Amino acid sequence: SMAGSPCTAGSTDAIDALRWLARTGPSGAWPDLVDARSGFGVGLDGHEVRATAAVLQLVRSIAVAVRTDALDLLPVVPVEWFGQGIEVHDAPTPFGRLSFAVRWHGERPALLWDLEPLRSGPAAVTLRAPGLDPTWSTSEHRGETLLAAPRTRP
Repeated sequence: SMAGSPCTAGSTDAIDALRWLARTGPSGAWPDLVDARSGFGVGLDGHEVRATAAVLQLVRSIAVAVRTDALDLLPVVPVEWFGQGIEVHDAPTPFGRLSFAVRWHGERPALLWDLEPLRSGPAAVTLRAPGLDPTWSTSEHRGETLLAAPRTRP
């Protein structure tokens, strides 16, 4: 069951699951059960609620991982995304609503971010982008920076 197998935020399992979903769910609707031999959905009836929720949680785990005192933007990035623009808008986090975008300047990603802090939430938060540049971090709520060129993964 897709809904019964969550991926940990920031894990490479999430990338593998996303690659599999891109291959098996071109219609934008995913079944709750998949035939192990064929790889196709069993009993697909439009948008299965639990499966759709699991897909959204999967995408969320790739976009941002919430840590105790930090937000990891793009904790893991598939190699095939290098050079592609990425945008996330108004993602809810315990620290506030987070939006960010990645644009590329040659091999180097430019990161723009904007965190609208919650009045009742924790005041201090560190932002990082380990899937793009593990050396970068900031405590600024908004800004932009040119990150180091990511290392190619095998």
